[in-house]
Amino acid sequence: MKKIFYFLFFFVCDAYCLYANSELDSLLTVLDKTIANRSYYIQQKEKEIQDLKDKKKELSNLNGIYRLNSNIIRQYESFICDSAELYIQENIEISKRLNNKDFLYESKIQLAFIYSLSGLFVQANDLFKSMDLNELPVNLKVEYCWAIIRYYENLMK
Repeated sequence: MKKIFYFLFFFVCDAYCLYANSELDSLLTVLDKTIANRSYYIQQKEKEIQDLKDKKKELSNLNGIYRLNSNIIRQYESFICDSAELYIQENIEISKRLNNKDFLYESKIQLAFIYSLSGLFVQANDLFKSMDLNELPVNLKVEYCWAIIRYYENLMK
């Protein structure tokens, strides 16, 4: 009886491993195809960013420019960090001109996040320390906490 049980156990385990390997192979095939189409995805991302930049040229309202810059930053942050930083710096200047603390905090959080992605941990930490969590509105507290989590995640790598 034990021999039959062991036989069935190992048979089921082998069948499962074969199934898992075939599923892994299909996932790797999809990944290979996605990597092969890298240039297509880059073109798509660049087109989205260019469309946002074209819309920005039509704006004269500082609030609208700030919001559009924020969209551009989101597009750039996982793509080209240096470009994201330029738009964040522009948003910091806009927030100062508008005397809008929420915009300033939001921009500082974004900049700290970009710095942590780029390995500039001292600069990111300085930005986090410059903000008082109690002064932030609820939505920015969430962003702040998320950026801190990502900071420590990148710091551990």
